Amino acid sequence: MSDLIVSVEDAIRNIGTLFSYSQSDDPNERAFHDKRIKNGKFFAVANFQAGYRFAPSKFAGYVDNDVHHADLLSQRDTRITNSKFSELAGEALSPGDDGYQAIDDYFLDYCSLTNIEPSKHHRARRYWLLQVESTFSTPDEIVDEDCWEGGKTTIKVNRFERSKAAREKCLRHYGFDCSVCELNLEDVYGLLARNFIHVHHIVPLASIGQNYQIDPIQDLCPVCPNCHAMLHRPNEVLSIDELKAMLNHKA
Repeated sequence: MSDLIVSVEDAIRNIGTLFSYSQSDDPNERAFHDKRIKNGKFFAVANFQAGYRFAPSKFAGYVDNDVHHADLLSQRDTRITNSKFSELAGEALSPGDDGYQAIDDYFLDYCSLTNIEPSKHHRARRYWLLQVESTFSTPDEIVDEDCWEGGKTTIKVNRFERSKAAREKCLRHYGFDCSVCELNLEDVYGLLARNFIHVHHIVPLASIGQNYQIDPIQDLCPVCPNCHAMLHRPNEVLSIDELKAMLNHKA
């Protein structure tokens, strides 16, 4: 396999493949993912449903790349794949560029959540931000929306934009156990549910100003989908303690 990618979609598939290894039961696949992320300097980035995902240029830049082609990576030239990404997505984000710091913060949060210590040998990372044409959001990620059905469905978030960086900082602090029932979904569903959890806004977004600065520790908490639905079921959103009391009373 030596063919370079020809489209952004090719690269996004590779990014998804590399991320899947971080969730694998195979320790060799997890180690493969961790090594690529730890040692990478030039990254292709895609914003999936659950957050930003990353893959080094040399991995993302070849068609249908995967762990089975690991022996070829050392034979490849990052300069070639970097040139291809610049052709497809423009120049990479570098320190000082608008938006660079936010993406680099997402990368560090990603490393933290996957227990990776990124290499300190590089002066600075570079990022190509790729546009995912089709995105799907879970109910806790959209506050106000207009939808039209047809050949294409368009979703617009009109009033508030939920911060994925805040979500990831919340989960790094609290972990993935539900703040109400203390369930970890991986204990029930296994690998499928690893690191899956909703993040609840303790102060509903609809009741705060547009320029409100979220505190990921004080304002957010992880809750399972069932408890999240129950928190929002009444006309007035229940507090975590109120729902806990109901659950304990029922028990």
